[in-house]
Amino acid sequence: MIARRARAAATSLVTLVAGHRLFAALLVAAAAVRVVVQVAYRPALFFYGDSFAYLANAARLQPEPIRPAGYPAILRALLAVVHNLAVVPAVQHLFGLATGVLVYALVRRLGAGAAGACVAAAPVLFDAYQLDIEQHILSEALFSLLVAGGLVVLLWRARPSVAACAVAGVLLAAAALTRSVGLALIAPALAFTIVRGGLVRSLVLAAAFALPLVGYAAWYSTTPQGRFALTDHDGFFLYGRVGDFASCQGLTLSRVDRHVLCDPRPPADRPNPNYYVWHQWSKHYYPGFAPRTATRNRVLESFALDVIRHQPLAYARTVLGDMEHYASFGRSTGRRDEAIGEWQFHVGVPLTARHVALVTREARRWGGSVGGRLEAQRLLRAYQRVVFTPGTLLLVALVLAVAGAAVGAGPGPVRGVRAEMLTLAAAGLLLPLTAAMTSMFDYRYLLPALPLLPAAGVLGCSALTARARALRPAAADPVQP
Repeated sequence: MIARRARAAATSLVTLVAGHRLFAALLVAAAAVRVVVQVAYRPALFFYGDSFAYLANAARLQPEPIRPAGYPAILRALLAVVHNLAVVPAVQHLFGLATGVLVYALVRRLGAGAAGACVAAAPVLFDAYQLDIEQHILSEALFSLLVAGGLVVLLWRARPSVAACAVAGVLLAAAALTRSVGLALIAPALAFTIVRGGLVRSLVLAAAFALPLVGYAAWYSTTPQGRFALTDHDGFFLYGRVGDFASCQGLTLSRVDRHVLCDPRPPADRPNPNYYVWHQWSKHYYPGFAPRTATRNRVLESFALDVIRHQPLAYARTVLGDMEHYASFGRSTGRRDEAIGEWQFHVGVPLTARHVALVTREARRWGGSVGGRLEAQRLLRAYQRVVFTPGTLLLVALVLAVAGAAVGAGPGPVRGVRAEMLTLAAAGLLLPLTAAMTSMFDYRYLLPALPLLPAAGVLGCSALTARARALRPAAADPVQP
C-alpha cells in the first residue's frame, strides 16, 4: 500500500514537472543560488538593531512598542525545533521559493502563458537583494510570503468564496502582525472583494482581518505599556519622516516643545530620518515628560501631523522624491537614506568588533557557528552587481497593469482580470509608498513589492497583447465601397 502510494505520488510529481518544465528549471536554479548564499554566511546575516531585537523578543515573546511580535513567534518556533540559527535563513529561503511558486501559479491561473508567468516569478526567485534579505534575521521573507499567499487565495477565483475571503483576511492580518506596513493592504483587498464578491464576502474579509489584530492589541494592553494598540512607535517614525524638512514657524508650541522638537539647523544641514527616530530622544531630556513610550509617541505624532498640515508641499516633495528614487534604474543611496551597503553581500567581515561580538553571543545562545566561505561571498557580490530588479522595470510593470486594466482583458486570458491586475498593482505600490509616507527611503522596503508588481505587469502586457490581436484583423480589412 505504501509503495503504491509512493509510486502514485512520484508519477503525479513527474507529470506536474513535465507540464511546467521551464518554471521547474528556474526553481531548481533559484534553489541552487540560495544554497550558495547559505554556505557563504554562517549562521545568518544580521542587521544591527532589528535582528538582535527580533531574537530578544523571540526569547520572551510578548508585544513590544516598536515591532509586532509575529516574526519573533516564528523565530521561537523554529529555534525550539532546531537549536541552530542557520535554520532561520534556510527556512526563509524556502519562503522565497514558495513565494515564487505562488506568483507563477496565480499568473498562470489568470491566463498568462508559461513564459509570462516565469517572468513574473523571476524577480522574487533571483533578485540578489531578495536573496540577501532572506539570509538576514529579518521579517521580509515571511512578510512577502504571507502577502502573496493572502492575495493568491483572494484572487484565485473570479468570485472568491466566503472561505477564501476568511483565509485571505487571516493571512493579511498575519502579514500586518509581521510588518505593520501590511495594514495598508486591506484597502485593495477590500476593494477587490466589494467589486467581485459583494457585501457579505467583504464583511467576512474585514472581520477575518480585524479579529487577529484586535486580539493582538488586547494582548498588548496587558503588558507594562498597557495600551490597546499594535505598536507604540509610529509617532517616532513619522517624526523622523518630517524631521529633515520641518519648520516650526507658525506652529503653536511651548518653549520646551520648541526646544526639543525643532531642529534649528537649516534643512540642507540636517541628518537623515533615522537620527530623529532613534537618536534625538536618547540625547535630549524632556523636563516633565512621562517616560512611557506611548506618551512620547503621541507627542511626536501630533507634532509630525502639524508639520504635514503646515508644509504639505514639502512633505509631498519628500514622499514623491523617495518614490522617484525607488523607480531609478540603478541602485544608489545618499546620506539621508539607509545605506545600500546594508543589503549587499559583503566579502570578509567588514563589521565592527561590537557587531561580531553580538553575532557570536547570539550563536552561542541559539546554536550555530560563525563563519563563511570567501569564494562564495565573492561570487555573490559579483552576482549582485548584475542580477537585481531595476526600479524602472517595476515602474513599467505598474504602467502596463494600469494600461491593461484600461483596455480590458481581450479574448486571450481565461477570464477578465482587470480587478486582479489593479489589486496586485495597488498592493505592490502601497508597500513602498506607505513606507515613504511614514518612515524613510530604504531599498529593504521595496523588496516585498517584487512578487506583486511584476505579476501585475505581466498580466497587463497579456491584456494589451490580446487587445492588439483582437483589433488587428479589423484594421486589415479593406474598406468596402
